[in-house]
Amino acid sequence: MALSRLLFMAARIVASNPKLRKEVQKAAEASYTKAKPYINKANENIKEAADEAAKKSPPNENIYKFMGTFVGSIKKKIEPKQ
Repeated sequence: MALSRLLFMAARIVASNPKLRKEVQKAAEASYTKAKPYINKANENIKEAADEAAKKSPPNENIYKFMGTFVGSIKKKIEPKQ
């Protein structure tokens, strides 16, 4: 509770200070630029996992089997290869 209150107060300070707001915007843009390739790769992995799962077990036939296959495919993609 106290942490959320502190974050809310910090957000209010940032919102009320134009210079600080501009600096926060720059930091957010830099963070997004660095994270964008990882986000895109994760998106591709999820799409591939969903396609693989749909081929093995179409979701309109048995959604539970599809979800199990989907989760298994995601786990294979995120586990580091040894």
